Amino acid sequence: AIDLANNIYVTGRQDTNNGDMFIRKYDSNGNLVNGFGSGGTVVYNGGFADIGKSIAFNFIEGAIYVAGYRQNPAGDTDLILWKYNSNNGSLFSGWPISYGGAGSNESGNSVAIYGGNVYVTGWQSTNSGDMILLKFNSSGGLNPAFDGDGIVAYDLSPTTHIGRGVAVSKDGGTVFVTGYQSTNG
Repeated sequence: AIDLANNIYVTGRQDTNNGDMFIRKYDSNGNLVNGFGSGGTVVYNGGFADIGKSIAFNFIEGAIYVAGYRQNPAGDTDLILWKYNSNNGSLFSGWPISYGGAGSNESGNSVAIYGGNVYVTGWQSTNSGDMILLKFNSSGGLNPAFDGDGIVAYDLSPTTHIGRGVAVSKDGGTVFVTGYQSTNG
């Protein structure tokens, strides 16, 4: 993700603890920005494996959103969405938020922002594996006006569907999802 000052934000997983999500902030010359986290890096350790898979910058809020997943105490994975202050790297109060629970697996693979809306696509382990698209507001709540509960699940059993990328049209009227579908043959 790139902010208005051309700073570059990247996310992923580093091999500390059980695997921690990280964000690094670079200036336009490729140098880590010292005022962000510790030496230009923010690390999130939720006690289990935490993986950042996609990052987006909200120009209205000056916030960074990271979508990914983390292992829950039951050993399953939950979709997780983090929200950080882009200036100093502090985690917003009440964040991260998660979707999922014991007995199922979910992952957030891509995040996109439009205005005060945050879209996350990925998958959940229902049926043979369903693509999901969630619409959150900037406070972290699912938007019930979006398909009745803030969640669209695409199931075309017996094939697996995984959302890999999400984008929003310039006017905010259309959400595009790309991904993967397994087929026989």
